[in-house]
Amino acid sequence: MPRALAEPHAKLDRAVELCYSPQPFQSNRQSAEHLFALYETLTTPPPPAARKVDRKARPT
Repeated sequence: MPRALAEPHAKLDRAVELCYSPQPFQSNRQSAEHLFALYETLTTPPPPAARKVDRKARPT
């Protein structure tokens, strides 16, 4: 990668790291794994909520 592109790319990587981790990632792989795990957490729908049972007596 040309230096003119590599330096801004490295700065952007560091800015993203600071948003999601207090410490720099040790590798690109660690960064990708962490970010994809966050993405999966955010995009996985929550499990269906349990239905509430109405415990009030129904009028007859």
